[in-house]
Amino acid sequence: MRADWLQRRGSADLILVFAGWAVGLDPFRHLSGAADVLVLSDYRDETLPEALWAPGKRLSVVAYSMGVAVAARHLPRLRPKRAVAICGAPDPRAVIGPAIYDATLAGLSPQSLGQFSRRAGAAVPPGAEIPALAAELRALAGRPAAPPRPLTASLPRPETASFPGPRWPLPGQAPRSTGSRAATALCALARLAGDHRMIPRIAAGFARHLTSYDTAATAQAQIADRLAARIAPRIAPAARILELGHGTGFLTRQLARLAPDEIWLNDLVAPLPEMSWPAATKVQALPGDAAALRFPAGLDLIASASMLQWLADPAALLHRAAQALRPGGILAVSSFGPGNFPELAGLGLPPGAPAYRDAAGLCADLPAGMQVLDAWDESLPRAFPDARALMAHLRATGVNGLRAGHLTVPRLRALMRQMNRAGPTTLTYRPSYCIARRC
Repeated sequence: MRADWLQRRGSADLILVFAGWAVGLDPFRHLSGAADVLVLSDYRDETLPEALWAPGKRLSVVAYSMGVAVAARHLPRLRPKRAVAICGAPDPRAVIGPAIYDATLAGLSPQSLGQFSRRAGAAVPPGAEIPALAAELRALAGRPAAPPRPLTASLPRPETASFPGPRWPLPGQAPRSTGSRAATALCALARLAGDHRMIPRIAAGFARHLTSYDTAATAQAQIADRLAARIAPRIAPAARILELGHGTGFLTRQLARLAPDEIWLNDLVAPLPEMSWPAATKVQALPGDAAALRFPAGLDLIASASMLQWLADPAALLHRAAQALRPGGILAVSSFGPGNFPELAGLGLPPGAPAYRDAAGLCADLPAGMQVLDAWDESLPRAFPDARALMAHLRATGVNGLRAGHLTVPRLRALMRQMNRAGPTTLTYRPSYCIARRC
């Protein structure tokens, strides 16, 4: 195996990551905290590195995609204090489907590898060689599967998210998930140590409803269009752009029309949107928690629609974003104000996100050296035939990530009866916007 240290400080805690096939290190580079982090890959040879046998190590294992099969074979010897499997299975060829697996191997090429990487939400690893990756697939298919039970038997019931694993590029055949009840790798990693934190409940809420988001999230689509309309006149062609929280691609599709030279796309759980790009545009995935992201430098535009409200400290993100802009670069964001969903607040429900900001609040969060070009608030009401339809809308868009944990079923039913008695059932979005330039 190949072993890469992402962090090595001599800690007694070691997180051992069994990475997926052909995804490299990028999905894990954002990690910070006290524990050492060692990433294993290239499973042509499954010999474990000697560093794992150092005395006094408290070992936790995270296995992703193909790495699940490898980890399962080694757990009896490793004996970790915790193990988490994400989007994988002890027998990957059987779960993916022999026809898809074998066709991927037979047709492996730079083009099909690029397609796989885009669907997996990861960049092609530097130095990736087609013969080596093919040999790895053959080796994994030829090894016996370990029983699945030991990988999770010692774990408490995990918070899970319905999130597709990498989709295998067999033309004309529908992709299959490698684990429909698995959390994303980044959410699972956050569970291993207190310093590796994210927001798994919010991630799970959005991941469960990615397929319904495009149809249900009409307000978010409208918000992205309005933000994009005021971005476009300020950005020249061939720009370098970063989008934070791309989701299913409402704003992303608008940014593609700017014909950027290079664009980085970040999201907590969503795979890269399947869409067309200008031939000259280089598209790179930066998955994970935006608050822990390593930003590219010298950017012309950093844009984000309907994401900042989910961060515990949006000001910290805006400060880091400003530093990543070139002089004259544009920061364009939308969030939601404190008056968001007043109908639900009137029923005594807590805020649905941790950090609502109106336009003035977004501007106040900007660091020194940023000139505000435009800032405004809006009100976007939505009408529903009854309370059940309103709640279904919240579920379909994943926006009730924090509210959901406060409602028992009897309490929810009582609230719905109260809403129906009150008359017309509405839900009012209160988006806020800020566009600023680095001086």
